[in-house]
Amino acid sequence: YRCQVSGCDKAYKNPNGLKYHNQHGHCSTAGLADTEGPESKPYVCTFMECGKRYKNLNGLKYHIEHSH
Repeated sequence: YRCQVSGCDKAYKNPNGLKYHNQHGHCSTAGLADTEGPESKPYVCTFMECGKRYKNLNGLKYHIEHSH
């Protein structure tokens, strides 16, 4: 189950993984509430120019271990 978003190479073993990714894996500035801005995700990946943000340190650690 592959993500259909251009430039995204994520793939999942089951449809629920893709469903979750589609709901949470891509940022969209349209429709974001103020509580979902950069302030609510203070942990930033500094690997190369990744820039992905996380609400907690464990999320960032998981991302680094599995994405880079």
